[in-house]
Amino acid sequence: MPAFFRIKDIKKGPASRLTAHVAYLNAIYTPPNQIDPSYKVIYKKNKYGRSELSRLEVMFGQLARLFLLPDLTPSNHLVLDEGNNVLGLAVEHLCHLISKKEGLDHNFYALKDTDEGWDFVPKKRNNPAKIPIHFLDKLPQGFFALLVEEEEAGRITLDYESLASIFATSYTLEEDDLHKGNYGFYLVERNGKPHAVFFKIDHDLMFVDSIMGFQTRRPFHLFHGPNAFDITVDDLESLMCLTNSSNAYWPTKFGYVSNPLDNKEYHSYDEIGAFSQLSDNPQFVRAKWKSFFKHILMPKELIKRTLQECADMNKASERAQVALMNQATSARLARLRAALFSSAKFRDYLEQLDAEQIRILVQEIIPPQWATEALRQQMQKSIASYQELSKKDDGFDPEDTPLHIAIKLGEYRYEETLGMFAEFINVPNSVGKTPLDIVLERVQAGLVDSEDVQNNGFLIAKHLLANEAQYTEEYEEELLLSVKAYTFKNPYLEGIKVNMSYGAFKEILRDIGEDHRFGLKFQKNLAMECMKHFIKVNEGCPGFADKLEQLKDDINGDSPEEEAAPVKYIRQLRSRYWIIRQLRGLYGWTSSQWEINTMINQAMERKKAKEPNSFSFFSGDESDDEAGDEIEVNLIDSGPSQEASVAV
Repeated sequence: MPAFFRIKDIKKGPASRLTAHVAYLNAIYTPPNQIDPSYKVIYKKNKYGRSELSRLEVMFGQLARLFLLPDLTPSNHLVLDEGNNVLGLAVEHLCHLISKKEGLDHNFYALKDTDEGWDFVPKKRNNPAKIPIHFLDKLPQGFFALLVEEEEAGRITLDYESLASIFATSYTLEEDDLHKGNYGFYLVERNGKPHAVFFKIDHDLMFVDSIMGFQTRRPFHLFHGPNAFDITVDDLESLMCLTNSSNAYWPTKFGYVSNPLDNKEYHSYDEIGAFSQLSDNPQFVRAKWKSFFKHILMPKELIKRTLQECADMNKASERAQVALMNQATSARLARLRAALFSSAKFRDYLEQLDAEQIRILVQEIIPPQWATEALRQQMQKSIASYQELSKKDDGFDPEDTPLHIAIKLGEYRYEETLGMFAEFINVPNSVGKTPLDIVLERVQAGLVDSEDVQNNGFLIAKHLLANEAQYTEEYEEELLLSVKAYTFKNPYLEGIKVNMSYGAFKEILRDIGEDHRFGLKFQKNLAMECMKHFIKVNEGCPGFADKLEQLKDDINGDSPEEEAAPVKYIRQLRSRYWIIRQLRGLYGWTSSQWEINTMINQAMERKKAKEPNSFSFFSGDESDDEAGDEIEVNLIDSGPSQEASVAV
């Protein structure tokens, strides 16, 4: 059971009104075990009164803790009442986070505005609540530029690792909320002078492209195109000066509309210039590549554990939300890997890593409570593989595009990969090979992993050909015909039995939605084929009509939430056009849903036609015609043997 907080254990104190929350900034949480001491938290009621937004914010926050450097952002917990209803979330106060990270046996520094400029006032702090914390929105415009000047003058030092970790993580996790009120710094004594360490709070607008863009109503999102948050090599290499990503709040994006009551945007050209110069700062650049490398090394097991700790996995609705987050994270990291390894600058960084740097990196990635020797060895094996691919002549080509890289890494995710890297579909590398050439060469050499859908050469080649990909080499006609005729065997069909219970069948559909090897569209196709096969082998069985009615209600969301949640992904919308997202939201009526309803309705009509007492001079002919219709779901039925195939 996850460590939820109970509202009875929180002394709220006075309320404050934030943009979309009622918040209690000085709340005190007392652990119910009567052993651990009370500590300061920020309690925030459900945003817009919606409990699902609190759940997402807690998941986003805990995921950010995993991806950021240790102790750069506080822990988050859902707050429940006695009936287990979600009231909001509690966030550990930064003062406790900083005291755990730094200890209290050295100076922290307050800021003092003097006639000669800003001064740094050292003081010992015996109480964590007294540690000075500096948010950029509470300081004058241009203050980051002043910090850089102070470092250049030798009076302070800046922690570039924490700064790079914040920006890289925001980019990786699709954050569009990096305004001045969501990050800041504290000053701690290091080597006899103030050292500025940066921190981050509030992660409620992460995954804006894949999740939150369907739920938020920010006006500037309406003007975004379908590629607003794509990962590009240019953005990875500059990071601070984004040229493709449409992040509205970013330290180098000038805020043209100034709100006199809100200092969160960037209005100082000096400050924007200081942030821009980070792109050429050697310390920042190394820390940036380290952060991105950490992200692509993150074991799926750790991501899964982190998300599951934020939910009650015995509840279907919360389990579905974890599946949604897992899917979004898997897809984003696959795209990040493809773009990163097509950057020569990143590959250079990777080649220069020594054994000690790798050891520290592995130690940093795996939280102490989850550290095992098996996990360490798994990560070290991945690092060695990536380094070898970056060095070998038959590994990455200097001009491989992200699409070449995705194929070589065995992380081709079909619609998801092409959706971001379609512009490279016919771009050759330095030896003139297109992405399709790479795949066909592997198929020709017999290097086909039919069990791994992301590394299945036949299926990848078929998908690329269907999307008008070209090849430059000469291949035997027989090879090309075999690719076009190839069908992928649905691994879930073998679980479908005659006269099986509806509950057992729905578990199969749920498992498909939780299988993150497959993209969302692929999952829907697998589920539709399973439904078709379920209908085929169970027609005529007792209770068949009732099972179809249950399936239809669950697919359409007409059942209670806990009943419909396992198949909720069927209704998940995939549009990349922001105006449609704003109008329709994350879940709605999808083409897959329409096809499934058509399939179910036809099956019910066939059953009705076979029932006695349905005599009509016309019904027989109509029913016969309808019974002979094929159910078209873009899937290939291979006959009665339970060996069917998905046509991608």
